Amino acid sequence: LGLITAIMYFFQKNIPGRERLTALAVVGLLLISMNLKAFNMVWHGFRYPIWYPYRYSFVFSFFILFIGYRAYRNLATIPLKMAIGILIVASLASIYLLLNLDAFTYLSPWKIWVSLFVLVGMTLLLMLIDDYHPLIFTIIALVTITEMTANSVLNLTSLSYINHNEFTEYITTLSPTIDKYRPGENEFYRITKTFQRTKNDAMQLN
Repeated sequence: LGLITAIMYFFQKNIPGRERLTALAVVGLLLISMNLKAFNMVWHGFRYPIWYPYRYSFVFSFFILFIGYRAYRNLATIPLKMAIGILIVASLASIYLLLNLDAFTYLSPWKIWVSLFVLVGMTLLLMLIDDYHPLIFTIIALVTITEMTANSVLNLTSLSYINHNEFTEYITTLSPTIDKYRPGENEFYRITKTFQRTKNDAMQLN
């Protein structure tokens, strides 16, 4: 829904051209930042982040939703020509992704086809929204909630978290040895070890 309305934004002539060009420049800058390491490091304070890159991606999501909302406020429904343009852009993007799946290891053909199917369905619903029928708004809300939930589940399950048993076994095994060398009252010294499991070992082992 956000992506569709964001595309609508750039095709609306009743929104000033200068505003649309500025928005396009912001979107372009954010996309470039996510594809060039130098720009990505600037966003992270000139240091490459540990584990999670692109921690500023929420800015991109917020901006897409913002301009999408601007588009919806100015044009509540989608004209046929605009709908065709959106579908052409979505189809070309899907074809590109399908032809370059090796570069997007987190994607699979079924995810691309389902996303395209949802986008087509949502576009058709937005074309019918001019009737202001409560059922259409309900369907749009349900589709949006379902899509967001599925996207969250797929993203979280694709991340590599360590097994809970592996974590507790590591702490349980080392704790007795470390307890022998803990400083007493009014004592202060540091100890280290000859191996490393994560960069948070010092915090986890106290």
